[in-house]
Amino acid sequence: MKGRVRIGIVGAGWVANNIHAPCYMQDPLVEIVAVSSRTEEHARAFAERYGVKAWYTDYREMLKRDDIDIVDICVPNYLHAEISIAALEAGKHVICEKPLAISVEQADEMVQAARKNGVELMYAENSLFAPALLRAKGIIDEGGIGRVLSVEARETHSGSHSKYAIERRYCGGGCLIHLGCHPVGVAIWLINKPVERVYAEIGNLYHKIEVEDFAVMFMRFRDGEAATIHANYITKGGIDDRVEIYGTDGVILANWVKSDQVR
Repeated sequence: MKGRVRIGIVGAGWVANNIHAPCYMQDPLVEIVAVSSRTEEHARAFAERYGVKAWYTDYREMLKRDDIDIVDICVPNYLHAEISIAALEAGKHVICEKPLAISVEQADEMVQAARKNGVELMYAENSLFAPALLRAKGIIDEGGIGRVLSVEARETHSGSHSKYAIERRYCGGGCLIHLGCHPVGVAIWLINKPVERVYAEIGNLYHKIEVEDFAVMFMRFRDGEAATIHANYITKGGIDDRVEIYGTDGVILANWVKSDQVR
């Protein structure tokens, strides 16, 4: 793309207002040209807050615009596949909030739609752009800790109260896909080899909800490397995002929420 990247956002809730839009507003090479929300009040309020000239209550109408390069999807999980595929078929690149979909079948359909239409599909894995993890990856790439042998990564907090995060028909799963996608993505990125085996235990330790509030996953990679993933809704005191990277010549400890913490 040449010049400014033009964004159309689908969804005008908490994620769009508090994470995606504020970041776009800091980049002079990005412009939000339109927003769509099925609730007119939300669409109008978002447009006024961020100076967006066009708003819609039907995302399909927004997709007809020729001045949108990327569609950013910030809606509940169960809507990800439907809207992503429509955007991809309209020839738009797509950034989709995590998790990508609520089933493997839906995710496969999204990937196929991107390939068929020659456009890019990315799920919003912000942790890979956290300064602490970029520094950790740089140390690894420079050979600072030798060959990576094992990664232990986590994302945990006390959980969401939204029905879209705790009712299976809306979210497709609990803490493992909602939070665990981040440490899983980090581990695969750091080890940078194919995953060969996966084992996980999930359950409900505290919250009486339809989906799991506790999960531990173990991944084995092609050359024997290992990763342990922790995700849960039982952590009090705020979000806990940490990674420990063990190499043949050293160890890296990083907190990707507190971006200055790398040891």
